Amino acid sequence: MSWKNYKNKVVESRDLIIVPTLMAELTGLSGSGLDVGCGDGDLTNILSKSIQETIYGIDIDKEKIEEARKKNDSNVFIVGDLTRRAISKTGLRFKFAFSNCFLNHLDNPSAMACIDDMRSSLEKDAKVVIIIPHWRRADKNYIKPKHYPWGLTAVPEYGNRQYFRYGEWYCKALTDAG
Repeated sequence: MSWKNYKNKVVESRDLIIVPTLMAELTGLSGSGLDVGCGDGDLTNILSKSIQETIYGIDIDKEKIEEARKKNDSNVFIVGDLTRRAISKTGLRFKFAFSNCFLNHLDNPSAMACIDDMRSSLEKDAKVVIIIPHWRRADKNYIKPKHYPWGLTAVPEYGNRQYFRYGEWYCKALTDAG
């Protein structure tokens, strides 16, 4: 199954869980925000309309960024590799940052590099919201799970092995990033 088809399957959970969670956490903040791993910009655009702030979306996929730019011109969409300090290279500073189901696509060193880059681009006292699939869900619902001391990897319906880490791994990565 392709991601495009799978995306249609999960749009309900996005509307029931992801959007309300991000709205609850980000409403009332002022200043520009960052959507880390924004893909086609759907979530970026939904949130920017509700919280009335410009959100910068960044993703490595040029086609997805072009799609995002066509959908909304009030946000800024940037092509960049987050594992190579693409955020901090912009020189922009953000009052908040969020990521929805992005870090599970990166191996551990790449995820840590991304978290560090994001942290270096945040203003003092900025808010960060990271939404990730729970490792138990992946272990139960995805195929070919492989267990490790830090979590597991598994393959969702649409392919591409992903990384599902224990909460302790994220706590350490965030602490190490400052």
